[in-house]
Amino acid sequence: MPDINNPAIFDIKYHFVWHTKFKTPILTDEVRARARKLVLQNCTQLGIKLLEGRLGRNYVYMKLSCPAHRSASEIMRLLKGRSSRLLREEFPYLKEMNLDKSMWEDGYFCATFGDVKDEVIREYIDSL
Repeated sequence: MPDINNPAIFDIKYHFVWHTKFKTPILTDEVRARARKLVLQNCTQLGIKLLEGRLGRNYVYMKLSCPAHRSASEIMRLLKGRSSRLLREEFPYLKEMNLDKSMWEDGYFCATFGDVKDEVIREYIDSL
């Protein structure tokens, strides 16, 4: 169901995947649990709904439903930036692993998914 944010109706969904720096398996149980909490907090603050997610030892995968005013690059910058900074502060040994600037690789994968049925579009047009 689309989110409603008067006067806009939107339904924007993304797959995101990003890796740890050098694909190093640094997301141990403790770090992974804290990373999960931080990402969920960030999503809530940004008005993003987590539809599905998985954290491996060296990657993060998420399916998100996002507000129309947030671009994919902005979402990644905010999620990766804050989580990296806070995790490196809370787990100082991460800085010693040549991760002093970021614990995440620079890049990420992003793709949209979902579909809109014709009747949803007709309902919107008829409501104008």
